[in-house]
Amino acid sequence: MATIFRPGAAVASAVAARLRNALDQGNGSQLLIEDAATSLGLSVRTLQRRLTEAGLSYTALRNQVRLEKASRLIQDPDAQLIDVAYQLGFSDPGHFTRAFKRWTGLAPRQFRQRR
Repeated sequence: MATIFRPGAAVASAVAARLRNALDQGNGSQLLIEDAATSLGLSVRTLQRRLTEAGLSYTALRNQVRLEKASRLIQDPDAQLIDVAYQLGFSDPGHFTRAFKRWTGLAPRQFRQRR
């Protein structure tokens, strides 16, 4: 019986790191998985498999990047929260507030005040 080649955790981690960079650049948080896979030279299914091997999902990784970016942007006292929401790809500031609260347990304004 032939053995199926499976890339190791290092390959999966490298793909996850490349995807994280793609999501973090510009407005990558709006990047669809199909577009992300194409930019990495992978099929959607292969990208999903690599992320699973790294213990991640596309949505989870995208949300991690969004949270990290939001945390950086919110710390600027001159940044308007509505602008932060749109920069992160949210269609409505209320959606951003609910997502941020789900991620951190704090509303964006509370997070800003505590930092």
